[in-house]
Amino acid sequence: MTVRILRTSDLILRPLELTDASAIPQALADWDVSRWLSAVPSPYTIDDAKYFITQIAPKDTIWAIDDETDLIGVIGVKPNLGYWLRGDLAQQRIHDPSSRGRYRMAFFANRC
Repeated sequence: MTVRILRTSDLILRPLELTDASAIPQALADWDVSRWLSAVPSPYTIDDAKYFITQIAPKDTIWAIDDETDLIGVIGVKPNLGYWLRGDLAQQRIHDPSSRGRYRMAFFANRC
């Protein structure tokens, strides 16, 4: 299997890794992030994140949004575009580049 990574001018879109597991519950503990998602356990634990990373993400078109230092969000395109960003970053207008990049990634991977 080829691991595909896409770099935009300020973001990296890459497969989720187990090392991301601690960042996900921290971000989803923020009500301003999790309230927009359809089904998030509360509290969202590291075990929940590990399950998502190992069991859910590989079966769907779901990728990490990384700013080269940390996981800052997650994005997916099936069945529809969906994403979340850490609450402290949500107003920084990085949605559009990450969305466009993720669509390109899915297209090139023939997964859409």
